[in-house]
Amino acid sequence: FTFIHNDIQLSTNSSQYRTIMDIVNNLLLYVEPKKEGANNKLRKLRLKIQLANNLPVLQKNIRHLLERVRSTLAELRRLEREIYYFSRTNNNNLA
Repeated sequence: FTFIHNDIQLSTNSSQYRTIMDIVNNLLLYVEPKKEGANNKLRKLRLKIQLANNLPVLQKNIRHLLERVRSTLAELRRLEREIYYFSRTNNNNLA
């Protein structure tokens, strides 16, 4: 990264750039630790409430996705068996 401004020229590698950006972000986006902890607790509580309200819907969606995964895996295994038997038959015919 190269920064040029009037008489100032600053060049850094990626590690130095990340460090500088981390410091700048921490200075600009500073939040009191107590307030940040309270915000995290509030966010977790909201998520728990949202999940509790949507639990039946979530369970139904999860079951549906699991069924899709299982059927896709079964289809994949069936195709793998077909490929195996086809290649085995093909090799026997060549020999």
